[in-house]
Amino acid sequence: LVTTLSGGFGQYPGHSNRILAVKFHPMDPNVIISGGWDHNVYFWDVRQERSYGAIQGPTVSGDALDMKNNVLLTGSWRNQDQLELWDYGMRKKVGNVEWEHGKEVSGAYIYSCQFSKTNDESIVAGCSNLNEVRTYDRQHDNVDFGKVTNLTKGVYCVDYANNSDMFS
Repeated sequence: LVTTLSGGFGQYPGHSNRILAVKFHPMDPNVIISGGWDHNVYFWDVRQERSYGAIQGPTVSGDALDMKNNVLLTGSWRNQDQLELWDYGMRKKVGNVEWEHGKEVSGAYIYSCQFSKTNDESIVAGCSNLNEVRTYDRQHDNVDFGKVTNLTKGVYCVDYANNSDMFS
């Protein structure tokens, strides 16, 4: 055990419910990002052993946090605004990724999402209820460009390959 992280002070008290996703900041090994059922994403510094920042809103219910180039991707288990993009430094929402471009789709309850590991151009996400996986083009207004539909069960995890744009 290196450290135990506990709630911070004042406005960053830490999670009040289950934590279902954690990620290390890709450029800072001292920063951990966590999300869960309490509609919060917290930022933790292992040197201080406490939270130092938060984003309110996302209902993270699985491996639905990722970060690339200081943009945080969150997936939420809810009817709308399921996929959101946040500016890490400002802790502000910078956009939504619509489940189906140009249509308001309810029922895409996100359990997992991820940026491509090999480029800055795509996102993959999986959901329950609709039981689908979709890919999104970040260079063209986050339009969905690929999908796997009519699955018999929900999709609880997704992952891009380390050296290609294949995903599972």
